[in-house]
Amino acid sequence: MCGICGTFNLGDGTPPVDRAQVEAMRDALTHRGPDSAGLHLEGFASLGVRRLRVIDLVTGDQPIYNEDRTVAVVLNGEVYGYQDLRARLEAQGHRFRTRSDTEVLAHLYEEHGEAMLDQVDGMFAFALLDIPRRRLLLARDPMGIKPLYTAVFAGRLHFASELTALRSAGLPAELDPVGVADYLALNYVPGPGTIYTLGRKLEPGVALVVDPEGIRPLRYWSPKAPAVGSAPPFREAVRELRHLLGQAVARQLVADVPVGVFLSGGLDSGSLLAAARVLTNATQGIHTFSAGFREASYSELDGARSVARRAGGEHHELVLGPPPSDDLPRILGRFDEPFGDTSAVPLYYLARLARRHVTVVLSGDGGDEVLGGYSTYPAWRLAQFYRRLPAFLSRDLIPALARRLPVSERKPSIDWRAKRFVRGALEDPAVALYRWKEILDAEGRAAVLGRAPGTPDPLRHYLLRYGAAGGDPLRRLMAVDAGLYLPDDILTKVDRMTMAHSLEARVPLLDLRLVEFLGRLPTGYLVRGLGTKRLLREAALGVLPRAVRLGRKRGFNVPIARWLREELRPLARDCLGSRRLRESGLLEPEAVGRLLDAHERREADHSRAIWGLLALALWLEQGGRARGVA
Repeated sequence: MCGICGTFNLGDGTPPVDRAQVEAMRDALTHRGPDSAGLHLEGFASLGVRRLRVIDLVTGDQPIYNEDRTVAVVLNGEVYGYQDLRARLEAQGHRFRTRSDTEVLAHLYEEHGEAMLDQVDGMFAFALLDIPRRRLLLARDPMGIKPLYTAVFAGRLHFASELTALRSAGLPAELDPVGVADYLALNYVPGPGTIYTLGRKLEPGVALVVDPEGIRPLRYWSPKAPAVGSAPPFREAVRELRHLLGQAVARQLVADVPVGVFLSGGLDSGSLLAAARVLTNATQGIHTFSAGFREASYSELDGARSVARRAGGEHHELVLGPPPSDDLPRILGRFDEPFGDTSAVPLYYLARLARRHVTVVLSGDGGDEVLGGYSTYPAWRLAQFYRRLPAFLSRDLIPALARRLPVSERKPSIDWRAKRFVRGALEDPAVALYRWKEILDAEGRAAVLGRAPGTPDPLRHYLLRYGAAGGDPLRRLMAVDAGLYLPDDILTKVDRMTMAHSLEARVPLLDLRLVEFLGRLPTGYLVRGLGTKRLLREAALGVLPRAVRLGRKRGFNVPIARWLREELRPLARDCLGSRRLRESGLLEPEAVGRLLDAHERREADHSRAIWGLLALALWLEQGGRARGVA
């Protein structure tokens, strides 16, 4: 795990690369790589890197070169199965100077050019400089596990693992109104946009080829639509899932430093731990880490403990209450654009705990998207029946009854789910999914901005991805989540909160072979009736405790509704008060105040919107750039 950055001159009139500028970009990423710093400078381009040593601790510092130093590479992440690639390249005559997975990229490029991407498996963002051809190749892994940002200004293409580094290079802090509206709708900024007008996210499975002729995007991977009649029998699919999951965990246990497991108490992380236990056959060496809450309905520590006991090893856990007010700017400041996912808070503390014992953790993130775990999937199935009801029921009586349900602070909140369901149940699939996940609707966004947003509807992200996907409606809904919510919310959260403590997180459930196998299966293998993760539940038979294997998805949710009414109320009232909001110049204090009032009086659960606005306000006060130290 590392932080990478660099520049490429786009015109003959652009001055030579400024060493001080590249060093400033690189050193803004020190938290991502505290172990070493590297730099490569040409007159027309540069590469910078901060390294966290995980593989090849002695000779693996970057940049890394080919034999004659005509190709230079910096890598953030890991290349899985690099040992096999190395053996093949050595048989072709290539000489290696390190034991690093990064060096494989330099020699692969020599052999195959851009087509090398077809052979690279892993979680990665890398930059490769072909010096004689004056060519830069940037690439991001197919699932978007590792981040990569770009911006063109001052005659150069700039790139970095975080927007913070681009700001250090002079990226203008002009807010993009489209990004602001998208954030208010979803509590994150969907790619390829960012909160800044000139900033861009390199999308998952995409590379950029940059040379004197310009910038050329190259999509080297995209999910394939399942072929009709190609699925194996269900029992065979269960066996194959077990096999592929074991292989994925084996590949991602490779490290020259200690490896642990984030254990949520749910099906995904429990399955990873069970596979790791079989592979290592050394239970005393497996450290597991769990976080729960004082509010019993939100805590899954009992399930985590039962799984940890079965696996052996050392189990570590936290019981969390509301975070101290002084911590929130530090935590939210680790995101280089506003970010409103409340589960970032417990993950920050959990990562801090884990880093005291290990350098790498396996995490169960991604399982909901590829294995069919979200409640929105059976909700779509249920909506098919709902749409057949008489209009006086589906459009009038049931929504009216849902609106009258009292606001609950327990998890799961039945009133919140019911109100969300009727909001989208009569819509087409992509629109329904958006309505179920939308934080502030168009009216709410206009109110808090004090004006009509005047930008494209954030719904466009859902419609675009749904339209581009293949398969039945449920498969397409899963593709929307995997292409949008997964990289821009879930994986962003995991990357920033672990990197805040120089901890590498790996996600075996997003192993490409496993993802492609699951993508070929009928959705009925994953979601049946109102049940989720059917295939994984069957694969975990005899491996996990029954309560964990058959338990419903609860998620890493936070009791934020109560916190904002009680312990965090003073902070929310202060940060979202009239004086401070007027100073920021972006949000309308009266409209925000109405949300706070309604939430505190339990007229509605506005906690997700309020938290998103709080995150935005704190980010603006910090000057629109990430700050803070772990």
